[in-house]
Amino acid sequence: MTLTNTLTINSDVKLLQGVLNLGANTQYLAGGISVNAGGIIGNSLHTLELNGSALQIASFTAGTTFNQFNINSSSKVLMLGTSFSVSTLTAVAGAFELGGGTLTVSSMSVQSAATFVAYTGTLRGPAVIAGSMSVTGLIYDGNSTSGLQIVPGAVIGNFSTVTFRNTPASIPAVRFGIASGTYTLSGHVFDASVSSSNVDASA
Repeated sequence: MTLTNTLTINSDVKLLQGVLNLGANTQYLAGGISVNAGGIIGNSLHTLELNGSALQIASFTAGTTFNQFNINSSSKVLMLGTSFSVSTLTAVAGAFELGGGTLTVSSMSVQSAATFVAYTGTLRGPAVIAGSMSVTGLIYDGNSTSGLQIVPGAVIGNFSTVTFRNTPASIPAVRFGIASGTYTLSGHVFDASVSSSNVDASA
């Protein structure tokens, strides 16, 4: 099935098998989305935006790939799966929770009105946090290209017990560009691939 026009879908979408081509336009989803083992998201140019007012669950089978995935919610989007990838993930508003599995991104941005939450799972690839965050128990994998950036305006609710791995030696595993103050970091682990300059607190 191919969606050629922009649609707003108010209920859940379940792709059990076959290919769903989202088209080149932005598709708006107020409910949840699940992609089963027989389903494939097609079209490399698509944009999917989750903009519901209640909890939205995005559940993906291994290997599901999205181009542009936007979160613009007045509630929360819970992302579940074993391994899935997004070229560009942008959280504009609402809470975005990684509920397990491995999320691989080419670019991830959590903007000032959004919150990133993770108590499990692996985030793989470059990520910039400008909103709020509550993170503990996450594995952050730089995918040999980047570190985690926490930039001006970010609000740290909790940031503990993160395992950092596969970040280039020339780039800090985590960079804080936030306002001066006292922040507590506890239980973090840096693997052998990470440089000695693990943390950069320069603004």
